[in-house]
Amino acid sequence: MEQNFLRFVPQRYLNLEALLDWKNDRWIMQQSCFWRSALWKSVGGVDESLTLLMDYDLWFKFSTSCNPAALDQKLGVMRYYPEVKTVKYRRKTNQELAYIYAKYGLYEELSELVVSLVERNSELEAQLWTYKSSLSVRLLKKLHLFPSLIDI
Repeated sequence: MEQNFLRFVPQRYLNLEALLDWKNDRWIMQQSCFWRSALWKSVGGVDESLTLLMDYDLWFKFSTSCNPAALDQKLGVMRYYPEVKTVKYRRKTNQELAYIYAKYGLYEELSELVVSLVERNSELEAQLWTYKSSLSVRLLKKLHLFPSLIDI
């Protein structure tokens, strides 16, 4: 498989502004983060109820517990492909993101997330309605030739 360099993600300081910039594809790159065990213990480690955004939640905990430093060095790389958990399980990612926003009282961000999900759902419903009402689908249904596994 051919590997292409997509982009360099510059250093980010661990603060609320940087954490909320995540929605603009500007992340704290966890594979290049290091911390003392005392910090880990003081915040209680990761929230094990999460499966996709444990690191994002951890950054919120760290951001209120320390004054991190940032290096202007390339320390790690990240592979991004369709099977990456946060891409493959986008729905679960959004559920966990909503949980984290609520957990830290970020209600404006939570509201924006809900609005974007409702808008996306409306778009998908409109596309489905167009598909369901198409003449070819209606004809196949009438002739009982439409696949029974597809429930639309």
